[in-house]
Amino acid sequence: MAEEPVNFERITKLYREESGKKTLTPLEPDFWDKVGRYLASLESDLAAARAKDPNSKAAMLLQDELRKVLQKREQIYQYRERKLGLLKEIFQINKQIREQLAALGTLVTK
Repeated sequence: MAEEPVNFERITKLYREESGKKTLTPLEPDFWDKVGRYLASLESDLAAARAKDPNSKAAMLLQDELRKVLQKREQIYQYRERKLGLLKEIFQINKQIREQLAALGTLVTK
């Protein structure tokens, strides 16, 4: 399966998936590195557009895209962090239940 490139559309799609699902969306191991490279590219393009004309439509569009990507990146990270925290709690509760059942099992067999 070919990996999707990291661009505005992919980040927006991931943002929607993470906000709408209770489970983590699978990502390739170097996804966050790719996001970093994409942001660096946007910043470079924005600097070049501003050098030509700081008030150009291209500069404004790039600035808007950069702002939105930064916001969505942060929100995606927070969604995933929250989901991982919930998973950790579930695993801890399951462990406690297994320990309690094991203790009950030893009481019953005595």
